[in-house]
Amino acid sequence: MALLTVWGLRNIYPAQPERRHISATFTGYQTMSTDAGFAEHVCDQLRNAGGITAKKMFGEYGIYRHGKIVALACDNQLFVKPTPAGEAILGTPTHGAPYPGAKPHFNVSELLDDAVTLVRLIVATDGALPAPRPKKAAKKVAKKVAKKR
Repeated sequence: MALLTVWGLRNIYPAQPERRHISATFTGYQTMSTDAGFAEHVCDQLRNAGGITAKKMFGEYGIYRHGKIVALACDNQLFVKPTPAGEAILGTPTHGAPYPGAKPHFNVSELLDDAVTLVRLIVATDGALPAPRPKKAAKKVAKKVAKKR
C-alpha cells in the first residue's frame, strides 16, 4: 500500500524480512514437523499403557500419560524423558535432543515395533517423573478494572 505525500509516493508498510524457523535461522539445523500419522502410530503402540494422549505443540507432538508428559515425537522420532527407571529398562540407551537447545532424551525410535518394551518404558518413566504442577487459576481482569475506578 502506498501513500501519496508532498514528497511523492511512500510505502506505508516496509518490506518484511523473510521469516524462517528459529532453529534454521540461528543453528543451521533444518527441522521438519512430525506427521499426524506418526503420532497416531505411537499412541496405538502405547495403548496398553492406558491414558495415552498426544497433543500438537509447535508442529511436533507431546505424548502424555494421565496428563503427565512422558515423551516427545519430533521429526518422526520418539524421544522419552530420561529417568533412572527408563535407563534400567533400556540398558544402554541412545541419547538425542528432540529439538535444538533441548536437554538430551532417550531416542527410542528403534523400539516402535516392540510395543511390550515401549509400554514398560513409558509406565516406568511415568512412575519416576513428578506429578505435574497444578495450573494457577486465571485472574479475573474485570475485578481489577473495577477496583481501579
